Amino acid sequence: MDSKKEAAALAGACRDEVIGSAGVRDYCPPARKVRQRDRLLNYLLKVGSITTAEARTILKIMSPASRVLELRQRGWLILERFDKQQGCGRYILASDGEQGGSDA
Repeated sequence: MDSKKEAAALAGACRDEVIGSAGVRDYCPPARKVRQRDRLLNYLLKVGSITTAEARTILKIMSPASRVLELRQRGWLILERFDKQQGCGRYILASDGEQGGSDA
């Protein structure tokens, strides 16, 4: 067997994989998404904004855009601007969304 294929198979076996409803692999289990989303929201409520790089280093969220999308779907108004100083996107909390929304 090809060593690249073996390495890929081993890497896949070590990840937290979940097969979603559409049959697509999802490497972030639902419980982890909730915790990441909570950490991100708490940070935004305290600080007001966060860059992609900060979310990755401070909050350990490798895909902050996905968590921001989930927060937006729950009613939070989060704006996105390019941060020239850090060279990445900055998410800015613009409203106190989630008025009675569910956390499904």
